Amino acid sequence: MKQLFFLLTIIFLSANLSAQENLQDYLKEYNVKTQSTPEGIHYAFEKKGKGETAKSGKFVKVNYRATLLDGTEFDSSPSDEPFVFEVGYQQVIRGLDRGIQLFPEGTKGTLYIPSILAFGKTGRGTNIPPNADVIFDIEVLQVMDYDAYDVYMRELEEKEKADFARQERLQFLIDKKAIADYATEHKLKVKTLPSGVSYVVKKRGKGANAGSNSLVTMDYEGRLTNDSFFDGEGLRSFKFWMGKGMVIVGLEEALPFFNEGAEGLILVPSKLAYGQRAIQENEINVPSNSVLIFEVVVKEIKNR
Repeated sequence: MKQLFFLLTIIFLSANLSAQENLQDYLKEYNVKTQSTPEGIHYAFEKKGKGETAKSGKFVKVNYRATLLDGTEFDSSPSDEPFVFEVGYQQVIRGLDRGIQLFPEGTKGTLYIPSILAFGKTGRGTNIPPNADVIFDIEVLQVMDYDAYDVYMRELEEKEKADFARQERLQFLIDKKAIADYATEHKLKVKTLPSGVSYVVKKRGKGANAGSNSLVTMDYEGRLTNDSFFDGEGLRSFKFWMGKGMVIVGLEEALPFFNEGAEGLILVPSKLAYGQRAIQENEINVPSNSVLIFEVVVKEIKNR
């Protein structure tokens, strides 16, 4: 066992020394002046802040840019929102987790991290090769305790909700125009509900209208506004209960205007269909933010 332990120790030290040699060569070649830790992390400050230094259990908000030694960028913080993580809980690579504890709040600088404290022998995907030393340009914007982090996340959630609502309103205007243009191009005299769902009954039936608890059997065909099929070509049959969330909201809003035996079209804005989600499974292919056109034939309505 002692011999095995000694052998593993030699292998570990050899790998670490190899990574250090690569990093040392880089720093020497480019005359980069750094400080270093016993683990082999090198660091340099462009501007040293005067705030709190993050320790284990604290949260840090940072801007960063990560590159290989040859300058290839493989990651960066989003341009519109800094990156936040909890220090000491392995939410980031070890070199960053440990190196960030050297950077007081307000600091801008660079971490030079050996591969053994980054992505190791395996690398990561196609962007980070095995045994790659990495560089992180870092700006520590804020060091937070849990209470400050909680406030920050609540504010971020409110901001994201507001951004989503704004995008949804803009998309709704785009969808309304797409529906109007489709109706004009296809010479449809549609009726439009307050929600933005439009419909046209081409043939009226003689049976009952669907209610909130009706069992509806219908044939349908689904198209996009370019008249391509998103759910396979040709009418297909579907049976469902109204009011149970078994079909998209836009269909449920329009179907009460189609009695048993009726035929027509229902045009659904994306927010009442699949919204920003793209659906790709089997024959179904719905791009994100798609207006959906349904040709429907209401075969049977059973009211409770």
